[in-house]
Amino acid sequence: MDLNPRSDGGIERGPLSPNTTRTSLLVAMLTLAIYMSLLVDLKVFTTFKRRNTIYFYSLLITSTGIISHSFGIILKWFVGACPWYINTAFASFGWWGMVTGQSLVLYSRLHLVIRSPRLLRSVLGMIIINFCLFQVPTTVLT
Repeated sequence: MDLNPRSDGGIERGPLSPNTTRTSLLVAMLTLAIYMSLLVDLKVFTTFKRRNTIYFYSLLITSTGIISHSFGIILKWFVGACPWYINTAFASFGWWGMVTGQSLVLYSRLHLVIRSPRLLRSVLGMIIINFCLFQVPTTVLT
């Protein structure tokens, strides 16, 4: 998204004006993201027979993270009275769910192509280190 500088030197914040192309595109993309995430949730709950796997839970975490992140963006750009820490919390926790959740989705299928337990454990360790070293500090500094 384009961050347009204001006359006072700051960065433009919400709420957005309703009659712009940028607002229309943002609404369309957020609606599509939420709709597709709800479809993934529905498909996961109706398809999976075993619900105690890392694949099942990581798919749910990822799709819930997309919904949470989208909700945070909606609060930031379309609700003028929303305090910054509420929309930041929704967007940050959604970002955690999207990034770490998708990493765990890929990790849960990795055993199909890699047979080395040591390599699988090191990939899981890399996901955990990524979360602790990069995602948490980024959220704190936001």
